[in-house]
Amino acid sequence: MNRIQTMLARHIREHGVVIQFVFATEEHPGPTFAYTIGMTDIGAPELIVFGFPQELAGGLMNHLFNEMRTCNMPRDLEKIEDLMSVPLLLESIDSDVALEYAVQADVYYAQRERKPVFKQMLWPDEKGCYPYEKGFDPELKDVQPYLGNKGRRLDFDDESPSLR
Repeated sequence: MNRIQTMLARHIREHGVVIQFVFATEEHPGPTFAYTIGMTDIGAPELIVFGFPQELAGGLMNHLFNEMRTCNMPRDLEKIEDLMSVPLLLESIDSDVALEYAVQADVYYAQRERKPVFKQMLWPDEKGCYPYEKGFDPELKDVQPYLGNKGRRLDFDDESPSLR
């Protein structure tokens, strides 16, 4: 186990979950995002969210972990309406797609011979549209890429649907 995985394992033993943040760089451009490692151990899906500031993503994910761990919130939750001013959706996504982003989770669970399931936390644009819905703000497509396959995603306008 490398130094990073040793630190992750220790943190998960002590706190139950790690929130892993990934930031864009010149070498590796892309969206800023966060994901959990450790939710699988309580029977809940790992979470991934794009485009949230670090404090917001970390606070939400830690809150959800604690609520699910103590059974105050269902582990198969699909919608969260009372934590923010807008409803958040939790949509199941293919593990292979999620693990392209959640690299440390992939290594962590591979070492334990487990395959986690993932949900993407989705937030709406100013019009209330989610990334897979017609009318979603095209300016946000790079900030919040849609990893699911629930519906069509419009990349540029309402006339040219494309799947992510």
